[in-house]
Amino acid sequence: MLPIELQLISKLITRSSQTPFLAPCRRALSNTAIARETIASSSYPGLFYHSVPDSTTRYSVSFLPHPAPDLAFSPTTIGILNPASSTGLEGALGSLKEHQEAGVPPLLPSNFEENKEFKELLHDVLREAVWDDLALQTEATVRGEGFIHLTDYRNPADLNRVPAPDDIVASILVQDGKLVPGSYEPSMTHRTVTMDGMMRLGEELMVVLRSKLEVVRGVETEFVRDEN
Repeated sequence: MLPIELQLISKLITRSSQTPFLAPCRRALSNTAIARETIASSSYPGLFYHSVPDSTTRYSVSFLPHPAPDLAFSPTTIGILNPASSTGLEGALGSLKEHQEAGVPPLLPSNFEENKEFKELLHDVLREAVWDDLALQTEATVRGEGFIHLTDYRNPADLNRVPAPDDIVASILVQDGKLVPGSYEPSMTHRTVTMDGMMRLGEELMVVLRSKLEVVRGVETEFVRDEN
């Protein structure tokens, strides 16, 4: 069993012992799962919007094509997209068209609730996967010494320019042109959604992330099934 699976099971057991785990909500969500609408993003392949039960204007956002079995605790859910307020739309008109999907609210920082459990899982995955990433290895070779940043691909920084704080996912120490194992440091300033849209990773890391999310979703589903 993968370490990430063990970590999730521990969290699920802890959460279940602390609260009733919103059992009525889970049953309602499970009963309505078939009827929930899923919209695949046309501008971001592999991003999905799942309608939230009892709401026609709120969506859970995920890199998986099926909604989570329980929104009370779902590390595989990136966050919740709420209707955009007029205040939130101010200053967003220039990028609104790019982030607007048919049938769902525009994806903006002002109306997106980031899921901290997803963020923890994201860093758990990256902490294991970055050492095999060819792009980072190449950058480490060029840098030689110091720290390099794992940067969000939605807004690539110009050559020799420091990325915007919102786009720095993590930092990694480099010595003698090589990544130093165990030096992965998550950035506290990274935002899942900015005015440039949803977070994006390099192709290799994105494949790993989706694979791990599928594994964790399996654990989520089994846990909910056992609890019902």
